[in-house]
Amino acid sequence: MTAERARIDFPSRIGVWWGGTAWPMPAAQEVAREIESLGYGSLFIPEIGLKDCLVESAALLEATDKLVIGTGIANIHARLPTVAEGGGRTLNALHPGRFVLGLGVSHGPLVQNAFGLSYDKPLATMRTYLERMAALPDFIEGGVRPTRVLAALGPKMIELSGTMADGAHPYLVTPSRAPPRAKSWARTSGSCPSRPSPSARTRRSSSAGHICTWRSTRACRTTGTPGYARDSTTPTWSRAAPIGWRAASSAWVRWSRPPPR
Repeated sequence: MTAERARIDFPSRIGVWWGGTAWPMPAAQEVAREIESLGYGSLFIPEIGLKDCLVESAALLEATDKLVIGTGIANIHARLPTVAEGGGRTLNALHPGRFVLGLGVSHGPLVQNAFGLSYDKPLATMRTYLERMAALPDFIEGGVRPTRVLAALGPKMIELSGTMADGAHPYLVTPSRAPPRAKSWARTSGSCPSRPSPSARTRRSSSAGHICTWRSTRACRTTGTPGYARDSTTPTWSRAAPIGWRAASSAWVRWSRPPPR
């Protein structure tokens, strides 16, 4: 693994996870600027196979000044490991200290149906992917690798996130599920999930967006979008964790606004 890793300085410990795939990119850039103006330190975006999250990240980084942009998460089945590493290094070179490369193995139904690939041994698949990322020559963007976090819910993936990455992205984990895993996060990556301050649990913006966290699966299914309700029933999450958002180095909350018509 490349020895030198980009350092990330979050302007704030509170950040936003936002699925804006349906938004035109100029409008999504406006949302990113608004999130930054409200004082949040980071914005993490998903990848569901409709847009390239690295291209989206580049556009959001260009539209903001200090906001940390991260992939939450980049689907490892969507690109070659060397391309993911090279893309992450490029974004870090253009915007030092402002990009986090979140990686995940995704879910069997998506990988099989949308990508036409087999979904077998996700832990081994992720380990091999990280090994191939680390093999990218150092002359690519000076050899400074992006900060990497892994979508990790089970104990083995959490362990891998500390030994071969820089931490865990425990997406869809409620506070009630975080304490048993906090020691694992702290032991592997030197950090553990943070809980948003009370003032951050509900905030409203001038353009009718809102930011919230959910305390239970039921709350998500009644206040979230159909996609989140569906996600909570997939095998990966139903086995490992109910709903909520927490991160290793900053607390994330979901931003909910309808796309422009």
